[in-house]
Amino acid sequence: MIPFAAAVCALLLIVWAYAFHARREWALADYKHQLHGAGERLSVDELLPRPLTAESNGARFFLEAQRQIVARTTLLDTNPPEAMWMVEPGKAMVAWKQPDVRDESTNTWEQVEAELERERDALDMLEEIIQLPAFDFHLDYHAGYTLLLPHLSTVKKSAQRLKIAALCELRRGETAQATTRVRAILALSKGLADERLVISQLVRLSIAHIALAANWELMQSSAVTQKQLADLQNAWMSEDYLQGAENALLMERAMGEQTADELRESSASYRAVMGITSSRVGDWLGDLGRAAADKGKETMWRYAWSYPDQLKGLQGKQALLEGLRRIKSGDPYKTALEFQTRKLAELGIEQRPKDDDGVLFGGQEDPRYLFTESVLALERFPRRLMNAETARQLMITAIALKRWQLKRGSNPPNLASLVPEFLQAVPRDPVDGQPLRYKLNPDGTFLLYSVGEDGVDNGGDPSSPAGTKTFPWLRGRDMVWPGPATDAEVSAHREKIQGRH
Repeated sequence: MIPFAAAVCALLLIVWAYAFHARREWALADYKHQLHGAGERLSVDELLPRPLTAESNGARFFLEAQRQIVARTTLLDTNPPEAMWMVEPGKAMVAWKQPDVRDESTNTWEQVEAELERERDALDMLEEIIQLPAFDFHLDYHAGYTLLLPHLSTVKKSAQRLKIAALCELRRGETAQATTRVRAILALSKGLADERLVISQLVRLSIAHIALAANWELMQSSAVTQKQLADLQNAWMSEDYLQGAENALLMERAMGEQTADELRESSASYRAVMGITSSRVGDWLGDLGRAAADKGKETMWRYAWSYPDQLKGLQGKQALLEGLRRIKSGDPYKTALEFQTRKLAELGIEQRPKDDDGVLFGGQEDPRYLFTESVLALERFPRRLMNAETARQLMITAIALKRWQLKRGSNPPNLASLVPEFLQAVPRDPVDGQPLRYKLNPDGTFLLYSVGEDGVDNGGDPSSPAGTKTFPWLRGRDMVWPGPATDAEVSAHREKIQGRH
């Protein structure tokens, strides 16, 4: 009887284990079926961008230019002039008006010009991208998270070079050439629009901020013309961050699904992702025990942990996508981000305490949360989009205000006055959907701002939250369009910096 009872118990245990595993696998399969039924695409092949022909691929100009830019490290990398450098809340230094270039060391503008001259052919080549602002670097998305992206840092470096060139041209009063440089930076940003990776879109947003800073510097010149401003305004209006962001999130989800399949099929892939190495230091008995424990965790992941975690990860990424789609449909970012936060909380996707004592997973990734952790890594991406889109709307509005001022000699009484001559409609604040805030100051200057990330109108307060020593304009209590700092404000800022050192 005892052997028979033991056999029955073993059989029941196997049946229970299979049912435990099957329920989770079926729940994941059922959710994928729902997504497919709603028209969602979950595979890499379904999401590949359409290849560009050689004639329409602006990447060839970039690749030709990068050979000259990447090969050298100069003061343009170590001590570049910074555009729109904030010296106090709401006030930025006009870089090209300064007598020298200062950071950790001091350089002359003549030194900067000499370094740029060595790369002039490359900079001119980058301007060709204005006519072909679309890149195809023939990325192998099937490589998943092992895909190498060396071009991204170089695209950003190229944007920074164009910004520096624009500052030097503004010093010489060459606003037409500086305008072309800014348009080339925006073309670099647009070139990455269909690259379907979140990191690519983040680099794109960073490049857009470089363009904005250079554009702000251009607008401080008394020589800038209506035509130059109109060209830039049109370039900014043609930027679209949301479609590229949605495509990137879709591809990230598909690559996550591909990774899940690879980890289940290959022990080597699992060990590589989880940071498990075969090399051990210690006695053979201890090594054998650790190897057995690692194999046990792998088995638990494959048959127990992976399916509910993958399901929750898919649900979390769907919440991010639904939030973006609400914005595309016209919802303000504040409403969409509140929806995203609520959905993730309902799913229980939140920052978790680390396994600091290393009892279970010391020195390794925790396999129980592999896919939900990927959702947390993407959670702030929509907020970065919000900041970029808000900056873009403020930029377009500031250009329209500058065009009004050039034509009439003063600033308008309200933003409605800019319609329809300089704007198609009163610009909206992407954060809350209300008109951007604008008021005339007693001295004839203006205050233009968004309510900022918290969605609260603080009356145009550009100050940073308590406890911070810096004041980036997109991180103030409100996002206030910076005004040019006076010489006294610049000097006070430099004295403060020197005092810290």
